[in-house]
Amino acid sequence: MDKVSWRGIDRCVWSLEAFLLGLMLSGACSEKHATERPAPEAEVVRLDFTAGIATDAAPSTRATVDGSVFPPRTDAYLIGMWVCRHEEDPAEFIPAMDGYENLRAALYATGSTTGGDYEQRWQYTFDGLQHDILNVVRQTAIDIYAYYPRQSWDPGAEFDPTAVPFRSGSTDWMWAAPLQFAGEELSGSSVSAPLVFGHAMTCLEIRIRCLYAGAVNLTSMTLTDKKKRLYTSGSMNIVDRTLDLNDADLSETLTVSPGTRLQTTYLKFHLIMPPVTGYEDGDFTLSFVFNGKPAETQFAVPNRMTSLTDGSEVTVSEFESGKRYIYSLTLDNTLHFLPVGVDDTWETEEFELEL
Repeated sequence: MDKVSWRGIDRCVWSLEAFLLGLMLSGACSEKHATERPAPEAEVVRLDFTAGIATDAAPSTRATVDGSVFPPRTDAYLIGMWVCRHEEDPAEFIPAMDGYENLRAALYATGSTTGGDYEQRWQYTFDGLQHDILNVVRQTAIDIYAYYPRQSWDPGAEFDPTAVPFRSGSTDWMWAAPLQFAGEELSGSSVSAPLVFGHAMTCLEIRIRCLYAGAVNLTSMTLTDKKKRLYTSGSMNIVDRTLDLNDADLSETLTVSPGTRLQTTYLKFHLIMPPVTGYEDGDFTLSFVFNGKPAETQFAVPNRMTSLTDGSEVTVSEFESGKRYIYSLTLDNTLHFLPVGVDDTWETEEFELEL
């Protein structure tokens, strides 16, 4: 249960005036903070959340979230969550309790995903307070919607689970399959609430290394589409897990600016955006700025590759949601660009083709 502070009276003055004043103050406090008080344990059910990812994946990176669980790290994964009263369509997304709209759910993942000591701990923030437990009213049906990473919200603005804003770049936007609990399911002291997330966007992963050690920084990289199909922003409907896109947000280019010192081993950089269909060979080009200076060479992104999984030739006709398309770049006296593969794990087919 959430902690509640009750003001004590250090000194009691047994006078009628003090007694009446105490009653007045007590009544005012009760009226102002009544909705902040936790319900008695007999009236609530605790939601025990876990978070997983819908596909198996490669080892984790910091820029994207890989694997079937959220990988361990020191800082929290901030998840946005609506816990609403269940309604038939059209839903109004009425919070099940005060503050349960776009509440801040901090997921702390510790241990090892292979060592058997992996753990998840949750902390919830709403109404300006932190809580270790999230309760709902017993035997009252609810719907739960969640996405990652959580966006801050102006309570004066319209913001509901059908319109979560996003920006393209290097953020791994994810949405969870909605959860529903009927009233009869909320009858015990707690209920398991497994959130299963999926990747909402498509991803180009660019792996870059230097052949020799040196002071080379990747200032920025830019993806250019000669057919201008790159959406720089939009909104996510996390209820039915669709993207709401506007032609006003279409662009020919998408740029990320890592500002990262390169190494002799591959570092991974990401361009994450809404899917692109109707892709033809060379529609996309990649360009780079190193140490603040544009590289002389631009690289066309091919549409035909050879699968490392089964040796078959694959044609990429679209950049699909939930898939990662992997390319490699090696820097020496010249620049070598190598498309490595398409990764569905984020679902894995890998390719290799020399240009």
